[in-house]
Amino acid sequence: MKSGNCTCCNRWTKLTRHHIHKRFVWGENTDIVLLCRYCHDRVERIVSRKENEILRSYPNLGKDAMEELLRKQNDTRRNANKHGKRD
Repeated sequence: MKSGNCTCCNRWTKLTRHHIHKRFVWGENTDIVLLCRYCHDRVERIVSRKENEILRSYPNLGKDAMEELLRKQNDTRRNANKHGKRD
């Protein structure tokens, strides 16, 4: 961890790397800002709140995902049965 000025509060301290585009969503990327731990935690809380707001606007998301999974499983079984394969 290197020290420097936080991009957000400009305080001189140890800095953390914050990926602006989440790696688990967008993959590895170089969109990074250096933040102190306090500002990094604040940004993560804001992002989490925004993600939850988005998810709340799709109340059927979990149900739709489950239906999609079941549809795919049924399609796979049908295709396997067409070709003489069994589960």
